[in-house]
Amino acid sequence: MSVIIGEDGAVSSLVHKATGREAVEGAANQLWVYPADKPRNWDAWDVDADYAEKGIRLDRPESIRLVEEGPHRAAIQVVYRYRNSTVTQLYVLTANARRLDIETTIDWHDRRTLLRTLNPVAVRSRNATFECAFGAVERQTHTNTSWEQAMFEAAAHRFVDLSEPGFGVALLNNAKYGHSARGNVIGMSLVRSPIYPDPLADEGQQSFTYALMPHEGAWYDGGVLSEAIDLNQPLVSMEASGLAAGTLSPLGIEGTPVAFSGLKPAEEGEGLILRLYEPAGRRGRLSLALPSGWEASGPLNILEEAIERTGPADIMPFEIRTWKLQRT
Repeated sequence: MSVIIGEDGAVSSLVHKATGREAVEGAANQLWVYPADKPRNWDAWDVDADYAEKGIRLDRPESIRLVEEGPHRAAIQVVYRYRNSTVTQLYVLTANARRLDIETTIDWHDRRTLLRTLNPVAVRSRNATFECAFGAVERQTHTNTSWEQAMFEAAAHRFVDLSEPGFGVALLNNAKYGHSARGNVIGMSLVRSPIYPDPLADEGQQSFTYALMPHEGAWYDGGVLSEAIDLNQPLVSMEASGLAAGTLSPLGIEGTPVAFSGLKPAEEGEGLILRLYEPAGRRGRLSLALPSGWEASGPLNILEEAIERTGPADIMPFEIRTWKLQRT
């Protein structure tokens, strides 16, 4: 990717080099403050539909400076100040990266104020994809009906994606769940500061990371889920010596692409419980490739009880599959 950060601190250009396409329209990662976040009921739970009528864009950063420049990673730091609060963002681009990470640290001291990021992208689609538990939900990007108008913010887990045939842009996160998709703008709520029931909710310092990821094809072909998983659960590295170079694949999956849910000790007896799921609504063959000396028994349900399973395909759309792995 090629990235340009403007004088306003936002992303003025994000070019996907593989396709040569510009991924943003105008400026992405616009930070907006809404000081009228005062719900009529349930201060810490509700966001009223008219909250956006009084928005203030943070477009005059206190500082913009290059803090890292090397062959493996470059980073630009942008610092904003709003009233008594400070927002520090680090735009991080690594070599051969598929996403632009935005490492964010907030020192928040303003009550009943909502902070959001808005990201106009160079994509047009009637639907956006919101990840949920063990799958994804498509939501409309227009407001033709009253219930679509009421969905001005909706929940998503690790990503929201907006794609058109052949290209798309995803907004990934590792700690935030309130999202929006209106037209070509993907938004996400970063912090709120209600006063009830906790008068100091969200007070003080907090850190999290979100990312912009342009990609070819649909989200499930473009690697959006794998990048979202990597953002939330990065690989742990440690130094080692005296070992021969090589590749170890203790467990393999063949057939339909699936997502990993968990590997844990069995609740009863010996062995490990492996749980996978189909995340995109596809179906097809699926088999495990186990190392020598191991075997898989199943299928099991979520309670790790044996069940009977019928059907022509090994895995169905959004199906959760569970096996028990034991030594032979």
